Amino acid sequence: AAAVVAVTFAAAMWRSERQPGTVALLTLALGAAWWSLLYGLELSSTTLAGTLLFARLAYLGIVVVPVSWFAFALAYTGHGHHLRPSTVGALASPAVLAAALPWTSGASDLFWASTSLAYGGPGVLLAVEYGPAFWLWSTYSYVLLGAGTVLLPRSVPLDARLFRRQTALLVVGVAAPFLSNLTYL
Repeated sequence: AAAVVAVTFAAAMWRSERQPGTVALLTLALGAAWWSLLYGLELSSTTLAGTLLFARLAYLGIVVVPVSWFAFALAYTGHGHHLRPSTVGALASPAVLAAALPWTSGASDLFWASTSLAYGGPGVLLAVEYGPAFWLWSTYSYVLLGAGTVLLPRSVPLDARLFRRQTALLVVGVAAPFLSNLTYL
């Protein structure tokens, strides 16, 4: 269901007039849709091989979210001039590495030191012992998410009531998944 909502949002963004941050927000929505879809498939899998495949593929969406959020926040707050290709490439480099590292588990303990299936509760879950690269990636992604979230309210003029409401909705919209993901870690 979350993937459908994100894709619907992305389709609406695609058809809308391009404003600062539109491409970054579209990318964020598509990354979230991919992440949600693959996480759903991961939860439906009953084998370690299938669960690992879906978890690894989900990282292609997971890594897009913090970079896109930060790029959106920069563009939305009038700092889009900082988003030169070299800057975006530098911001995305850790994400590319983080998307690749889950594929090395078993051969390397850098990202996932160990993986197994945990039985119980509503179904079968992937149990992961995280390696040092995972914690570095998580720190980096939370810094991007936090910095983007801090930028938004600071950019709104005090007398701009409509923009304060829009910004508040954006901050609340990102805070819920941000905080729930923190509990996951």
